[in-house]
Amino acid sequence: MNQSQAPGSASSYRGLLAIVILLGMAIMTAVGAMIGAAFVSSGREEVAVPATGTGPAATAGEPFLANLAAQGQSIAGAELRDNRLLVRLTGPRGDELVVLDAITGSVIGRVVLIAPNH
Repeated sequence: MNQSQAPGSASSYRGLLAIVILLGMAIMTAVGAMIGAAFVSSGREEVAVPATGTGPAATAGEPFLANLAAQGQSIAGAELRDNRLLVRLTGPRGDELVVLDAITGSVIGRVVLIAPNH
């Protein structure tokens, strides 16, 4: 074997091998940290930030319908979406939709649907 075909020095290969090993370890550490962060964050509960309502909130010791409905009205239905509760009230003067904050119980808005004979 002549000099032109001789492999490079062993010290240069050792340096490259050390760099490859160190970079591989750094990549494995980064991937492990990302997997660990995903496991830690998956166990957390999401906490909704309550919105500030414009109406009064429900008071303790008093039935909720007394705070919400007028005399003669009753709850015909309710639907929960995100952190809002839509309550449909029926009564002699017509129907009414009331939007409540589900966390605080405060009234966000009302839509009065007047009966056709009134």
